[in-house]
Amino acid sequence: MNFWDQQFASDEFKYGKQPNAFVVEQAGLIAPCANILVPGDGEGRNSVWLARQGHRVRAVDASAVGLSKARKLATECGVTLETEHADLQHWVPSKPYDAMILTYVHLPAECRKVIHMNLASALRPGGYPDT
Repeated sequence: MNFWDQQFASDEFKYGKQPNAFVVEQAGLIAPCANILVPGDGEGRNSVWLARQGHRVRAVDASAVGLSKARKLATECGVTLETEHADLQHWVPSKPYDAMILTYVHLPAECRKVIHMNLASALRPGGYPDT
């Protein structure tokens, strides 16, 4: 069990079920019904909220426990959520996305730049945030 699996092992949601305030504040900048990538969303609070706004959302996280809770939260909220269990240090995007939400993703300093560049490559031309 990795560090984040241990952090998310409780029945409680470590960061709650409500989306990050910044995500809510910025969501109006994203086109309706967008394809959104949410790397490192843990238990899915941001991903599920975005899906509730009518977006198609894929959450990628290194914690299988967190993703399981994200899927359960999505079911509770009556939305569909794509999830992918992967370490962002080795994950390669398979398709372009209209937008990406990256908040409070804890990355080792030595690989942060490479991961951010890799994630930026997942945005379609004109995607948000503009690269």
